[in-house]
Amino acid sequence: MVSDLLLIFFLWNIFQGKFLTQAWSLEDGEDLLSFVTLPQIRAPKLNVTIYNELHAASGYWFVAPYGFLAGSPPTAKWEPCQIGPHIYDGKGVCEDSSMCSTGMDSLINELKHLVWSGACLFRNENTFDFRPISIDSVSYLSFIHGSGYPDRWKGTATLLQTAYGPDPAINISKNLAAIDMHEFNIINEGRSALVITSERVVQNLSDLGFPEMETTITMKGFREIDLATGEVIFDWNSTYIPLNESSLYWDGSSDEEGWDYLHINSVDKDTNGDYLISARYADCIYKVSGQDGRILWRLGGKATNFELDGFNFSKQHDARFYESNPSRTIISFLDNAGDGTSQTSDYSSGLVVMLDTAVARMTATVVARYPCPAKSLSVSRGNMQTLPNKNVLICWSDAGYHSEFTPDGECVLEAGFASERFSTYRGYKFDFVSYPTEPPILKCFVHGVRPDTSTTVCYIAWNGATEVASWIFFTTTGTVGTVPKVDFETVFMTDGHHKSVWAEAVDIYGKTLGQSGIVESVVPSSWESVDIEDGGMSPGKGNSTVPMELHQVDVKPYFQSYLFTATAALSLGIICLLVVVCHRSPIRLVRCVYCR
Repeated sequence: MVSDLLLIFFLWNIFQGKFLTQAWSLEDGEDLLSFVTLPQIRAPKLNVTIYNELHAASGYWFVAPYGFLAGSPPTAKWEPCQIGPHIYDGKGVCEDSSMCSTGMDSLINELKHLVWSGACLFRNENTFDFRPISIDSVSYLSFIHGSGYPDRWKGTATLLQTAYGPDPAINISKNLAAIDMHEFNIINEGRSALVITSERVVQNLSDLGFPEMETTITMKGFREIDLATGEVIFDWNSTYIPLNESSLYWDGSSDEEGWDYLHINSVDKDTNGDYLISARYADCIYKVSGQDGRILWRLGGKATNFELDGFNFSKQHDARFYESNPSRTIISFLDNAGDGTSQTSDYSSGLVVMLDTAVARMTATVVARYPCPAKSLSVSRGNMQTLPNKNVLICWSDAGYHSEFTPDGECVLEAGFASERFSTYRGYKFDFVSYPTEPPILKCFVHGVRPDTSTTVCYIAWNGATEVASWIFFTTTGTVGTVPKVDFETVFMTDGHHKSVWAEAVDIYGKTLGQSGIVESVVPSSWESVDIEDGGMSPGKGNSTVPMELHQVDVKPYFQSYLFTATAALSLGIICLLVVVCHRSPIRLVRCVYCR
């Protein structure tokens, strides 16, 4: 009997230690930001470790976290806003004061401040290729959002003014509906955009040696669209590339989804009017004529036109023209180097490659290589961005992992979401200025037992504002204080009970940028029996709606204790039942639990 009880105690501790702790860590939201002013926003935390602050580029972070590529099905349940386009600042707050030195050999761990969340605006739809662009000197945010990946994807290309509203002068509806998720590349100073297209067609398999057979394939292509008119400037599809150039195994089946034999994931255009496409499932980068659509050359793959000088690549993303002249072309791309089933290198790298096209046997030489600092494979997605100071930012996609390098290859920082449950298809850094048209959000609460000894605490946030330096707070008696803006949400405290409060946002020059509405401060529930005025009391009824967190009561330990007790009791009951079933023998119990 004693041995039975000891075994029960041992298994019970294993169960509650392993499973309960894991369950709690997934549910407590410690990897998410939270705000009093905008409780519906629970943006993922973005952490950055800076190794060399002096050499790191300035700029805001543009990421679009998602949990699953297929997205979440519609639900009647309330969901926090956390999926979609997000902007984080370049400053952040140091999480460990002992590691907050500055200089050439600095090591700084920062939690980046949220600047803007567009998750609520697009109802948590998955978002891809999120970045700022300029059209006729007007700043916009461009991205693709939608759902249904990969086989029923319905995506929409979107342009938002940096005031976070649509611009009716930009026509992107005519030929940019239901586009592929991979690319929304605005070029020609904002006059046109490149997007990837997808169409299912029935194809004869003569290219594979089966002329009597046919199957459904996914015919990838791209379009250049005039943004002013919505008209198609150039339309191309993969009929120029035979099926046997694919490195993706065809299993002989034919279904309605189609064999995606190329999987084009990026398209770019050079000054001569020719195009560059990356075909992941051909392990090849193609140059396409802007005149007639023919293939001008192939880099990599089964039919490469180049001799690769001491390097290889596979399953690549984000091929871009870097610079070119009549005899040489330099391109950049992310060499994923694998897809989870095969690999050509031990880890992924960003590559800058020079192509010598002026000789009979064209050659390709690596000019710069930026290996993944984690020495890991990014088996899907990602991008490579050249920054204004010539640094290179690489997004490795999974968990929002980024790294930034100097031109000579020094890794100056690494960044990523606080947990691995979020990824971003691409990530960028840009200088950015924004003035939202919506007013700031202000909420105020009164703490204390009497008005004359109470404190008014205010929380203010302005989703998307970049130029706010400080907040000035006002009541019916005048200005009550000024505090610097330190985060997405700023807290202000002042003595006394102030019934009506409003605030102004000012920039570093003291210019007013915007003003909140006038709000009524929420008073403690203990004041329910009185009507509170500034500085006094009179009979009436107060407002008892006070956020739980403002009482400074941490409910998590109590809930965790309750959850632990309930789970432990259930576990103990199950184990006791197993003991009875297994005739109370410790050996039989182990066999009962682990061997059946």
